Amino acid sequence: MPPEPLSPQPAVSPASGELAPNRPVEFSITPPPAPAYATEAPPAAPAPVAAQPAAAPAPVQMMTTKEAVVVLEGLLEKGEYAKVAQGAEDILAADPENREAALLREEARRALSSPEEAKKLHAGLRAKRRVKVALIGAGGIVALALIGVGAWALFGDKIAPVTPPPPPSYEISIKTDPVNPEGPAPLSVTFGLRSESVPQGVRVVFDVGDGIPQTPPFTHIFDKAGTYAVRAVATAADGTQLDAAEEKVIVHPALNAAIEAVPGTGADALKVAFSATVRGATGELTYAWDFGDGSTGEGASPAHAYAQAGTYEVKLTVTTAEKETVDANASVTVQAPASSAPSLPHGAVDAVISTIPKSADGKTLGGTAPLTVFFSAGSSRSENGAITSTHWDFGDSFDSQDLSVVHTFSRPGLYKVTLTTSDEAGVTGTETMTVQATASAPAEEDGPVAVRIDTDVQPQGPAPLAIAFDGSASTSTGGPIQKYEWDFGDGSLLAGGARVNHVFQSSGEYAVKLTVTDAAGAHATRTLTVAVA
Repeated sequence: MPPEPLSPQPAVSPASGELAPNRPVEFSITPPPAPAYATEAPPAAPAPVAAQPAAAPAPVQMMTTKEAVVVLEGLLEKGEYAKVAQGAEDILAADPENREAALLREEARRALSSPEEAKKLHAGLRAKRRVKVALIGAGGIVALALIGVGAWALFGDKIAPVTPPPPPSYEISIKTDPVNPEGPAPLSVTFGLRSESVPQGVRVVFDVGDGIPQTPPFTHIFDKAGTYAVRAVATAADGTQLDAAEEKVIVHPALNAAIEAVPGTGADALKVAFSATVRGATGELTYAWDFGDGSTGEGASPAHAYAQAGTYEVKLTVTTAEKETVDANASVTVQAPASSAPSLPHGAVDAVISTIPKSADGKTLGGTAPLTVFFSAGSSRSENGAITSTHWDFGDSFDSQDLSVVHTFSRPGLYKVTLTTSDEAGVTGTETMTVQATASAPAEEDGPVAVRIDTDVQPQGPAPLAIAFDGSASTSTGGPIQKYEWDFGDGSLLAGGARVNHVFQSSGEYAVKLTVTDAAGAHATRTLTVAVA
């Protein structure tokens, strides 16, 4: 029994590439009749296609690969297996990824291999209509020329593929807030793109190093110190990488500060040596101290003498070059000096001069001008009652009536300091001390930079020895001094600032070095020897 004929296939519109129902494709010639086994039982072997005489070429019709596949499907239903195989080869030459053409070629080849395979294919086509899926691939265009009987199904070199459009061009430019992100942890950074818009089909993804892709704009908080390379990659819709860029983020340890306080002993029990330790900061630091008794100071290692014993709350504020601040607090307890003064005759007044820096013999004191000395009459006493008045004469036309006072001898010279105290009975007592302020050593020059170190006391004495160092007189012809770096030679931390204080806790000889750097980058170093007994 002959197979049932299949319903006609809809033609397509060459202009639009869409299916045009009920409109067959018009060809300039009539295709040859189908083999006998396409409508009847297949013969023992498929008959070869007879050569057809050439005919005048018909006008060229433009077809998409979709349309060409539909034509081949129609030929397959008619049993034109050789033409289907050849036409599929032509389509695949232009569009190697066309799955429909590859399937048609395989089906045609199986049908040509034996009558049994042709029967199976024919039965399958009759039982189930093929779903026409058009995979156009790269958008190839087929030019079908009807050049003779039987030859119209062999597309040959009439298939002209169209080159697919190139991927879009896009260049990444990362924008951050803050610009050049660097700072202490935790550091918050907002990432975005400088371009106002991203082309359609382009995707930009950031990787901050935690394995979680981010789409800009977004904000990320870096909790730990380190250097991070944040990477952004732009890809096209097909996955092609278009561009990549990186932004470096530097996170310093969290900014913190600590105070170390070392109270004195014996007669210097009221004097405390302070030092600051700062982590998580770079560049020049500024130190502001509040000693808790109304007095203030500066520098990384100041020393302070309290007027009386007690517990004081000390506060330190450190300011970085970026104007960030951090506070540190400490509670300091100082004891009153032990009294070893002999008893006084009845009715006598004992005026006692105490100084910082301490006088070795209680009668003389020396240092480099300008020499700053802390004077106190707090140890003065009377057998008649409390001390009611105090008068200081510093021997340089300056005087004071305060119980404790800080005085600076600005010029080199020998000064006689006189303390007069009075008690409730009007009895007075007098004590004198000789202060010698010597001229400072000449500055040490190295090119345009001249380094000078001044001290408030002679750089020698018993431990613990507290010395205030001053490098502010250093100069440079290359510009202002920008940086001071002190190395005290005893293994302690380096200190910065023009004026610093340091306490040498152990006996020994120490080479104190000051290195200064000017605005032009020129630097010089001077060394001062400190002898501690």
